[in-house]
Amino acid sequence: MSNKHIAVVGAGTAGLIFAHRMLRMGNRVTLFSDRTAQQWLHESPPTGSAFAYGISTDIELAAGLNDHIRPCRPGDGILFDFVPAAGAEHVSLAGKFCNPGSAVDLRLRISDWMHQFEIRGGNLVIEAMTLDRLTQISDEFDDIFIAAGKGDLGKLFGRNDERPHYPRPQRKLIMMITEHIIDWQERSHVNNPVKFNFFADGGEMFFVPYLHKSGRECYNILFEAKEGSYMDVFDKSMSAEELNATARDWLRKYAPWDASKVEHMSCVTGDKFSTLQGAVPPFVRNDFGELPNGKTVFPLGDTWAVFDPIGGQGINNGSRQVNYVAERYIELGGERASREWASEHYGQFYENHTRWATLFNNLLLEPLDETGMTTLLFAVNNPRYCDEVIFGQFHAPKWVYKAFNDPAYAEAKWLRYAPFLQQRLHLPNWVPEGVANRVHQFSQRTASAA
Repeated sequence: MSNKHIAVVGAGTAGLIFAHRMLRMGNRVTLFSDRTAQQWLHESPPTGSAFAYGISTDIELAAGLNDHIRPCRPGDGILFDFVPAAGAEHVSLAGKFCNPGSAVDLRLRISDWMHQFEIRGGNLVIEAMTLDRLTQISDEFDDIFIAAGKGDLGKLFGRNDERPHYPRPQRKLIMMITEHIIDWQERSHVNNPVKFNFFADGGEMFFVPYLHKSGRECYNILFEAKEGSYMDVFDKSMSAEELNATARDWLRKYAPWDASKVEHMSCVTGDKFSTLQGAVPPFVRNDFGELPNGKTVFPLGDTWAVFDPIGGQGINNGSRQVNYVAERYIELGGERASREWASEHYGQFYENHTRWATLFNNLLLEPLDETGMTTLLFAVNNPRYCDEVIFGQFHAPKWVYKAFNDPAYAEAKWLRYAPFLQQRLHLPNWVPEGVANRVHQFSQRTASAA
C-alpha cells in the first residue's frame, strides 16, 4: 500500500484501469477527462470495436471492473476467409481462442467505470488537458501518467524509431455498428465467431459480435481498405445509411459467400454516432516524456503503442501494458517513478510482449511469403493446428508471428501437427507450387506413418 497523489490524464480504457488499480492500492488519484460520463455515453462515437481477449477481460475483472461482459455473449474464436485476388476462389479456416473474448461498446464501459471511480473515492476532473495546463499543475502530483490516446499530449513521448513502425497509415478505416445480420454458426465449430475476410490485393474486413451501449447484441463492422484498391469505396461525406448500403453492395460483389448474411443489414437504431472513419500509422513511442518544467511523465495504452486494428492487438496490448506498469509501480511503495524505472520496466514489457504484438500485427499488413502462405494452407487443412497454433495463440502474438514468419519454428509445428491433416487436402489452383508441394509432403508423411 502507498499514499501518493497520482494524476491520470485520459479516461479511456487504459487510463481507467490504471486509475482504479491505483485507488485500490490506497493512493489518491485524480483522473482528468475531456468528457463527462454522460457525454461519453450519449455524445461520442465509439473509438473502435475493441475486442478483448480473455486475458484482457481478466485484468479488468481483477480491477473490479467490467460487469458488462457477464451478460455479453462471448466470441469463441475466428472464422477466416482468405482471397488472393478479387474473384478468385476463397479458402476458409476457423479456430477457437484460448479463452473466449468479447467486444463491449467502449462508451458503455467508460461511462460506467467513470461513475465507479468516483464512488470508490477517486477525484474526477472534467477538463480538456493542454500541455501548458498540465505543466502548471504538475507539482501537485507525485507522478503523472498520460493515457490520452492518440491526442496531442502523446507528442511528449516521441516516436521510437528503433522499434517497428510505419511512417504513414497502411489502411483507410471505416467502422459501422450494424444490426439484423445473420451469424455464421453453421459454418464452423466456433461459437459466435469474429468473421474475418482477408483480400490480399484489396484489404480486410471484420464482423465483430458486439454489445451495444443500449444493451442490444449486434455487429461492429470494420473495413480496412488499401488506398486506391477496389475496397476503397467509402467517402467521408457519406451518411451512416450510405456507408451501410455501400458496405452491403460491396459484400454482394466481392464476398458473395457472406451476401445472405447481410441482406437485411442496417445501421443500429437510436445511435447517431454509429460510424467512424480514420487512419492510424502503427508505431511505438518512447518510455517517458518531459514537461517544459522538467517533470517526467509516463505513457499508458495507445499513448505508448499505436496499432492498426487488423490483428486485434491494440486494446489487448494496452490492458496488459497498464497491468504490468501498475504492478511495477506498486512495488515502488512510497518512491516516485523515475526515468530509469520507466526504461527498465517499459523496456521489459516491450521485449516480452509489445515487440511481438507489433511484429505480428504489422505482418498482417504485408503480403505473405512462402512460409506464411504454407502456414495459412496448413491451417485450412488442419482444424486442430488452427485451434492450437494460430487462433488459440492470438493472446500470445509471439507464437503466431513465429508460425507465419520463422521457417524453423513453422516447420517444427507443421511436423508436429502433420498427423492431424485432413485426408483430402483443399489446395486451390492459385496456391504457389512450392507451398502446395510442402503441404503435400507433410500429408504423405502422415499417410506413410499410418
